[in-house]
Amino acid sequence: IAVACQQKAKVEPLREDPEVAARVKKETAVMARMTGPRPGTPTSLDEAAALERELTRNPEDWATREKLLDFYRWTGKNTQSWNDNVAARRRHALWLVEHHPENFLVMRAPVTKETDPEGYAQLRKRWLALTAPANVDGRVLRNAAWFFALPERHPSRPTGPQEIIVAEGLLHRALAQPESRRADDLYTGRV
Repeated sequence: IAVACQQKAKVEPLREDPEVAARVKKETAVMARMTGPRPGTPTSLDEAAALERELTRNPEDWATREKLLDFYRWTGKNTQSWNDNVAARRRHALWLVEHHPENFLVMRAPVTKETDPEGYAQLRKRWLALTAPANVDGRVLRNAAWFFALPERHPSRPTGPQEIIVAEGLLHRALAQPESRRADDLYTGRV
């Protein structure tokens, strides 16, 4: 019985959807031209790997995490394969939601049903568990709502329907808290 409990289910490798990959690359290229890379953003896979090692030593290093999230946006400098990029964004998104769901960097690690169904399912489960209690921090509610309904102009927003009903419920709860009046920014795309 002990051996059977330790076996892990085999996870199918991620498969690139060429249409989704092309659209995501095109849209993020447009955003990258508009915003440009921040200073210190890695320009190669080797630089990103070095920053990942730094982050392993100090996971709370926000500047390093932010630089890596910039790199994983497909800014043109990132030559990773689709699978590696999706896995990297998923890893950062899961860590952020698990350890700091109130942090604004959660919104820098988008994971969608369309681009990463498995990662979306994992994050969805975590967000629903985090937001279930009645006394949840408004910032957590706002970030969870953002996850369920990416802003319209976000480059990673899927073409299909979002979980708007879930997002709206979270936003209403966030708006009921005085420190979270910015929740309406999700509708205007200002986040």
